[in-house]
Amino acid sequence: MWFQPDSTNVTGAPDTPLPIVSIFGTLKATPQTITWTPLVGQNGFKATMRNGRVLIRLHMGALLDTKDRQFSGALIGILGFTGLTLSGGVFESWFLVKG
Repeated sequence: MWFQPDSTNVTGAPDTPLPIVSIFGTLKATPQTITWTPLVGQNGFKATMRNGRVLIRLHMGALLDTKDRQFSGALIGILGFTGLTLSGGVFESWFLVKG
């Protein structure tokens, strides 16, 4: 998980991009749920989370069905494309935080 602070709220430097901060944590995954817990304490996490954007990216090397068969997360089958299909997939999302 990454946090990108809102640079427009920095006094004296509104046009200066701020660095993206990596927030390390632990991941627990089940077939239906992904739970991520930060490795930083509550006070440190609150200090980091000011106005900005949280970016989430999950890379899955392999996706398995209920019979442990690999499948692709791509829309190749639905769209009717042909060619090499690799298993796995990537999920990316972001949301804004108001600190």
